[in-house]
Amino acid sequence: MTGRERLRRPCCQNVHGNLSPKEDTEGQLEISWKNFKGLLASEDRQRWYDALDDLRDYHRRHGDCALGYREDDDAALVEWVKEQRRLQLKGKLDRIQKAELDSLGFRWKADYFDDQAEWVGMFTDLKAYLETHGTLQISPISSPDNVRLMHWAHVQRELANGGVLPTKRRLMLEDIGFEFEGPAGSNH
Repeated sequence: MTGRERLRRPCCQNVHGNLSPKEDTEGQLEISWKNFKGLLASEDRQRWYDALDDLRDYHRRHGDCALGYREDDDAALVEWVKEQRRLQLKGKLDRIQKAELDSLGFRWKADYFDDQAEWVGMFTDLKAYLETHGTLQISPISSPDNVRLMHWAHVQRELANGGVLPTKRRLMLEDIGFEFEGPAGSNH
């Protein structure tokens, strides 16, 4: 495992992962079997925490957990995030795992910028950027907040181009001079 402690093997397992024969009573075999089954659960848990570490790295790089919106998003991590949402929706996500995701500001809705209050907040930030910089060509260099704002603007373009940006929001953006085409190959 990459930089992480190896999981401890149960007493009934040898170095190759095979069960060691036990010349013991039936009760001890049952305990050994339960330990073996626990190992499988531990490996699943380890894979979950490995994916969480990947999500933490993503959060550090991008300032959010909005996977699936950026071109360079890892497809496996995007699927893992979707699975966490499905598990939570079904009530099957462990409360500690949910708390770990919540601590990163994980959004439980797949439509990351659908919340009205958040949308209005981002729109207000966009207007402030326009007032400060005199342009809506957002530069991510000056601040991590600008990266998030640039991403938000990109999502608005994608929603508009897909025909799903609500008319009221589109009109608000048009009123401040927002361009829905943006430079080719850019998040601007």
